[in-house]
Amino acid sequence: MAKASAEELSSIDQELHQDDDLLESVMAACALVAFADDNLAAKEKEKVATIFQANSHLRVLNKEDVKNKLAEYIQAFKQDKAIGEAKAWEAIRLVSLDRIKSTIMVRACFSMIAADGKITEDEKAALKKVCQAVEYDYHTFGL
Repeated sequence: MAKASAEELSSIDQELHQDDDLLESVMAACALVAFADDNLAAKEKEKVATIFQANSHLRVLNKEDVKNKLAEYIQAFKQDKAIGEAKAWEAIRLVSLDRIKSTIMVRACFSMIAADGKITEDEKAALKKVCQAVEYDYHTFGL
């Protein structure tokens, strides 16, 4: 497969800037894997800002929308984990057929759960389920 040109990548970034499905799925998946061990570590939550700044495709999303969407999913999980999970899986399905968006989502999840320096078995299992849902090779992470 040929490498994408700078012009093509810029076009992708512009499309992603206006992509509510990507925002929704990344925040949902990050919350899902972070709450897998029933604990959202402060470092995991703080990592979201770093993830979005480090990833050129996520950097284009509105920071306030990112903050609000993550808060929405965190609240859903705190109120009722089962409802939070159902809502998260619904959002993950939004990008399941898009290889670029699902890859961005899965990599963001991994970065988030690795933020506190330890990845629990529950977090690994949740990440594996997310990977399976979008047909992403879980073994890429060496877990």
